[in-house]
Amino acid sequence: MSKVSVKSFATPEEAEVFLNGGITLRCPSPVLRVEDIVGKTLIFTNPNVTVTFVADGMGSALTLKAIIGQIRAAAPGLMVRTHKADILEIFESNPVTPVSVSSLSTAASIFGFKATTTGKIFLPATATPTAPCLLQLLGNGSGPVQCVIYEVTP
Repeated sequence: MSKVSVKSFATPEEAEVFLNGGITLRCPSPVLRVEDIVGKTLIFTNPNVTVTFVADGMGSALTLKAIIGQIRAAAPGLMVRTHKADILEIFESNPVTPVSVSSLSTAASIFGFKATTTGKIFLPATATPTAPCLLQLLGNGSGPVQCVIYEVTP
């Protein structure tokens, strides 16, 4: 079944991640250091890469900056950034396929997901829209954004 819906985002950056097939992972708060992450994995099925977090000389914990650096080093085609200090936004720098991270990742519980998490790319609509696509983007460029999307739902 196809449907048109409106998704609301607090910032244009949140909308960018959503529309480009990105995923968001929640980090434990406070995020000065993420404990017990060294040796754990983040398994991406798209792109096909596994990140195994390695120590940076500070025990079994890593800073969020170190986590982002290790993901970027393992998957250079991914954009990885923080949002609201406790959310990692991950999407392809040149979106072709949505980002997907496997539930088999041993770091899954640290980042707050249980099932495989996959984004969905919403390209701009053509004269005859094919789901999924972006129909309209509403916002002023710096504040809240609404996206009118067309998608297929189960």
